[in-house]
Amino acid sequence: MYLLFVLILVRTTTSVPLSSGPRSPRSTSSGTAYSLSLTTFDPNGRLRQLEFAYEAIDQALPVAACRCTDGILLISWGFGKLHVSRVSENIAVGAAGLRGDFRNLAARAQRIASKHALEFGSEISVAALAEELSALVQEHTQLAGLRPYGASLLIVGPDEIFSIEPSGWVAPWNRLALGSHSRELLGLLPDCDASISHTLLKLRSFHVDNDLISSRRRRRTKERGTSTVADKEMVDEDEDEDEEEDVFAQQPLTAGVALLPTGKALQLVNDIEDYFNNNNDT
Repeated sequence: MYLLFVLILVRTTTSVPLSSGPRSPRSTSSGTAYSLSLTTFDPNGRLRQLEFAYEAIDQALPVAACRCTDGILLISWGFGKLHVSRVSENIAVGAAGLRGDFRNLAARAQRIASKHALEFGSEISVAALAEELSALVQEHTQLAGLRPYGASLLIVGPDEIFSIEPSGWVAPWNRLALGSHSRELLGLLPDCDASISHTLLKLRSFHVDNDLISSRRRRRTKERGTSTVADKEMVDEDEDEDEEEDVFAQQPLTAGVALLPTGKALQLVNDIEDYFNNNNDT
């Protein structure tokens, strides 16, 4: 009788599959659960909100900067308005991504530059500004209640070009293009062997796909109807652009240009054509 009881117990216990540990609801999720958190990494080590930020950049109007033989050039495409911003006397920024995020980062950069000038009596360097601003951007991938910035910045000065990504990664460049059509645009940028005038002459032929606006609106409409609350946060931040895009949809693309000729002050131009109209000798 005792032997029979032992055999039944062994057979019952061995028939139950061993568990590798407590099952988490997130382990069976398709990834949506990780999108609910702004700072939680998924099992593959990816930060979903950061990926959403890079997606916004890939869908955005492009921005580019390059080192020329006679100075630095920054150019950003937009609709009907200047899409570059002055930070200080000889520093300018442009961005690809959410317009509201760019305005916020540009204002932060201006405050950093103003504080430095007030404390030290001199203009901040591009490298120092990029490092300080990148620390702020990186904090938005860590702190609860925040989300990554949905924009990549290009910061240019008299002799330097720096980029800041939504992850907070910062790097110097001789030439760089961000946003949609960045590969095609990068092919038009010189490798430090052309003048500003010659570079702008080449960029005259660059055109962004006019279907970009409608595709962005369709993508936003789809995400608002199917995404989770956290997924929508990145999109809702850009909702005010819908009305602006309706206004600018019928207008041609313009290119806000920041010119930094060697030894001269920063010059902002509303469009490439404005530059050639004001520089007939080129």
